[in-house]
Amino acid sequence: MTPPRLQDLWADLNARYFRGGLPPIEIQWSRRLTSSTGMFVSRVGPRARAGPERHRVIRLSVPLLRGPRPAPEREVLATLAHEMIHQWQYDRLRRRPDHGAEFRRKMAEMNRDGLGITVRHDLEDAVRAFVRHV
Repeated sequence: MTPPRLQDLWADLNARYFRGGLPPIEIQWSRRLTSSTGMFVSRVGPRARAGPERHRVIRLSVPLLRGPRPAPEREVLATLAHEMIHQWQYDRLRRRPDHGAEFRRKMAEMNRDGLGITVRHDLEDAVRAFVRHV
């Protein structure tokens, strides 16, 4: 799935579930992300160069989602939607992203349409393959 396709999916989910209220964010494929399928990252503070918008990104795992046995597009979509809920918590609710009650309410709302968002993914075996020390 190409970055432009991911941005299109993000825009569609933003319009449908967040009323277009999420500010644009970069979506990256990460070869180094092996402990989870996705991650919302926000870095603000004294070293921020041009405000928080430049330091927010959604990263998706190349090894887990596009690796030797690529995950179905549905899993990529569910991961993107999961990370967008974290973006919503951070950008709209002004809270630290977590998997608490607000996250679960938004996840349930989005899952009514069959998105299949979960708190944890069923890729634990794939994640374990990347663990160096047990």
